[in-house]
Amino acid sequence: MRDSEQLPAAVELFFQFKHAHHRLTTAVARRVEKATGVPAAQVSAVIHLGFLEPCPTRELGERLGLNSAGITGLVSRLEQRDLVRREPDPHDRRAVRLRLTDDGRDVAAQARPIIAECAERLTAGLSDAETAVVTRFLSDITQTFTEQAGQ
Repeated sequence: MRDSEQLPAAVELFFQFKHAHHRLTTAVARRVEKATGVPAAQVSAVIHLGFLEPCPTRELGERLGLNSAGITGLVSRLEQRDLVRREPDPHDRRAVRLRLTDDGRDVAAQARPIIAECAERLTAGLSDAETAVVTRFLSDITQTFTEQAGQ
């Protein structure tokens, strides 16, 4: 691109966001996988379950942005690694809730400091108010594109 040409601000924001997302997820995935020996997608599920358990499978899928088939496969892989166990939901006989095993808790404990450090680096230089604005912005993006995906 020639120096005199610039991308429109919204397009520049799109590409900067895409690039930042890629760099962040790649860096965190490498560090988490190296520390735990567990793929990052599985670690993400374990971290969420650490805060949500017992958690309906459907809710975990929603939080991770996975459809029914995706969350079923992920949970199966987590069970194979003995990181989670399924249990019946006492309020809905058709539903299943997930709980971490001791191994799952160990993986979460190994990953939490890495994620906390990355979160700290991510928000360095931002005030709490600025962090809240960015969080709201990202939440709005998620909602907008989730709604569009359903259309």
